[in-house]
Amino acid sequence: MKFKGKSMTNMQKVTILSFDEVYLSDEICFDKQEQRIIGPCKSAQVVMARGLFSDWKQSIYFKFDQAMTKAILFEIIRKVEPYYTVVAIVCDMGASNQGLWKSFDID
Repeated sequence: MKFKGKSMTNMQKVTILSFDEVYLSDEICFDKQEQRIIGPCKSAQVVMARGLFSDWKQSIYFKFDQAMTKAILFEIIRKVEPYYTVVAIVCDMGASNQGLWKSFDID
């Protein structure tokens, strides 16, 4: 994203972050390339950055069995902001996300 951002206008860099918890099969699997067992995992937290005024998107965070927290969200913003302008964060209103927004004093 850092490299791509160098060729974008300021308007094209206006960014929205969206995150969602994706539920997974709880089976284990073997990663042949890494030579290790993965799982069992119940969910994955996924964060996407996408242009508000331009047609682009990029996944920027992925972690198994991890709820979104203030610390994770601030760290993601800290890493994106030097190159893009984050103007909004969106998610569904699942119970864990409602707890996150309450921690920001947003009801």
